[in-house]
Amino acid sequence: MLHPFVAEAGDLVTLALETGHPEQFLWIDEHGAVDSVGSTPADPERYRKHNLWIAPSSGWTSLHPRAQRLLADVLIMLNLTERDGSPDAIEERLELTDRSDLPPCLTHDRTPLHPERSVGRNDQDEPGSTCLPTCTFRLCPYPHPRPRGRRRLSRSPSAGSSRHSCTATAAGTCRPSPGAPLPG
Repeated sequence: MLHPFVAEAGDLVTLALETGHPEQFLWIDEHGAVDSVGSTPADPERYRKHNLWIAPSSGWTSLHPRAQRLLADVLIMLNLTERDGSPDAIEERLELTDRSDLPPCLTHDRTPLHPERSVGRNDQDEPGSTCLPTCTFRLCPYPHPRPRGRRRLSRSPSAGSSRHSCTATAAGTCRPSPGAPLPG
C-alpha cells in the first residue's frame, strides 16, 4: 500500500504530463517552493527564456490547489516529526509516520495542531499532548514557530547522500546545526 503523499504525488505527476504544465503540479524543493510566491506568464503558450521544466520563478501560488494542499501537508508532517528533541525522539516520530495512512489532524480535524500558538510562548507542549483520543500518531500540537531569520531545515536524504540538518540564516544561507553530521 502506498503512502497517501506518494499516491497524491503520483497523481500530480500524471496531471503534469497530461496538461504539459509541470509548474502547476510539481516543485523542486519544499522550502524553495514556499519561500517563493511565484509567478506565471499571462499566456502559458508563450515562449520561455529557459530550458527548465519548472521555472525558477515558480512558487506556491503557481501551483494547482491539489499541489498546494500536498505541499502544505508534507511541510506540516515534516515539522511535526522533525521538531526539537533528541535524535532518538525524532527517529521514533519518523517511524510512527511510516504507514499507509495520515494522522486525523491532517485528514479530519486540524484543531489539535493548535495553529494559533505564537512565537512568544514559553511553554513547550510535548508531542501527542493535544492529539485526538483516537490518534495513534501522537504528534500534535504543531511546534512553536521559530523567530524569523533562524529556522532548522532538514534535508531529506537523496540517492547517495546522507541526512543532515542545518540552520538557515536571515540571508538564506545554510550552516550545519550544532552536532549535525556534515553532508558528505
